[in-house]
Amino acid sequence: MKPTTATLGFTGPALFYPGSAGLFSDAEGRSGAIAPALHRKVSRYNLGWSFGNLLAFVVFGWVKGDAQLGYLIAGTAFLVVAVGLASGPTIAALILAVLPWPFLFALNVPIGVIALFLSLRNLPETERVNHPFDWPSVGLYGVAVSSFILALGGVGHGEGPARIAAEAILAVIAGVWLVRRQLDRPAPMLPLDLFKIRIFLLSVLTAICIHAAQTIAFLALPFWFVYATGASQAGTGMLMTPWPLMVVFIAPLAGRLSDKYPAGLLGGIGLAAMMLGLLCMLALPADAGFWNTAWRMALCGIGFGFFQTPNNRALIGSAPRERSGAASGMLSTSRLIGQTVGGALMAVVFGLTASSGGTVAHGASVGVAIAAGFAGLGLCVSWLRLRLPMVNITGR
Repeated sequence: MKPTTATLGFTGPALFYPGSAGLFSDAEGRSGAIAPALHRKVSRYNLGWSFGNLLAFVVFGWVKGDAQLGYLIAGTAFLVVAVGLASGPTIAALILAVLPWPFLFALNVPIGVIALFLSLRNLPETERVNHPFDWPSVGLYGVAVSSFILALGGVGHGEGPARIAAEAILAVIAGVWLVRRQLDRPAPMLPLDLFKIRIFLLSVLTAICIHAAQTIAFLALPFWFVYATGASQAGTGMLMTPWPLMVVFIAPLAGRLSDKYPAGLLGGIGLAAMMLGLLCMLALPADAGFWNTAWRMALCGIGFGFFQTPNNRALIGSAPRERSGAASGMLSTSRLIGQTVGGALMAVVFGLTASSGGTVAHGASVGVAIAAGFAGLGLCVSWLRLRLPMVNITGR
C-alpha cells in the first residue's frame, strides 16, 4: 500500500486515480473469468484497491479548507465507504443465491468504468514532485511485508520450522534495512519524522488494532453463521449487514463530535462498544434468531463508526500541513496493515484448528475472541491520547 501512495506525488490525482480505477476494473474482470487462478484474483483485487483507497483523503487537502475537517471526513469519504460496506454483503449474498461466484467480480467492472470516467473528468491537476522515485525502498518494503505474511501463513499451513524462521528473519532484515535507508532520504516513503509526534503514532497504532479486529471478525463471523447456525448464503449476508449499516448512521455524528471532543475519548468509547459487541457475539447461542444477532452486530458497527472519524481526524490533523500527504498515506497504510495482519492471523487460526481436529465453527469463535482482544488493545492505546492536547486543525 505505502509504495503505491508514494506515486501520487509523481502522477497527481488526475492520473493516479484513473489508473487505479482501470486496474481495479481489469482485475475484477479477469478474476471472474479465470477460476483456476483464484490466487491471482486476490492479488489483483488488493493491488487495485490499494491504489485507489487513499484518494478521498488526499484530495480533501486540494479541494477543501481545514475547517470542520472531522465532519468533512465523515460526511464524504467515510460515509461513502460505509454505504458500500452496508450494501455489499447483502448484494453479494443475493447474487450468490442465483448466480455463480464469478459474477461477484463481473459486477464491479462497470462500477470501475464509471469511476474511471468521473475521475478523468473531475479530478484536478496538481504540482508534481521533482525528486526521483525510490525504487529500492519499494523493493525492500515488498520483501519485508510479503516475507512477514508468508511466515504467518506458514504457521497456519503447517510448514516446516526452518522455512518459517527463514521467512521471518528475511522480513526483519528487509524491514530494518528499509528503516535505515529512510532515515537519510530527503523525501522518505515512510514518514518516520511524523512518528515522533506522539498523537500521530498512537493514532496509527490504534487504527492498526481496530482494522485487525474488524478484518478478523468479518472473516470469522460468516463461517460461524454458516457452520454453527446453518444460515444460508443470503441469510449470512443479511446477518452481516447491521454492522456496516450502523456505521452509515454513526459516521456523521462522530464527525461532528470529533471537532469538539478529543479522539482519545471518542475512539476509546467506540472501541469499548466494539469490544463489548464482539464479546456478546461470543455468547450468541447457535439457535439465535435474526434480531438476537442483529443487535450484537449493530453494537460492533456503532463502535467502529464512532472510532473511525475521530481517529482519522487526529491522525491527519496532527501532521504539519506540508506533510499532510504523507499523513494521509499512513492513514491508508495503517488500515491495510491491520487488515493484512488480521487476515493472516485468521488463516493461522483456521489452519491450526483443522490440524488439531477442531470444527470450523470453533475456529470462527476463536477468531472472534482474538478480534475482541485487538479491540481491547486498541482501547488501551486510544486512551493514552487523553494525556495529550486535542489536535487543533484550523490554522495548522
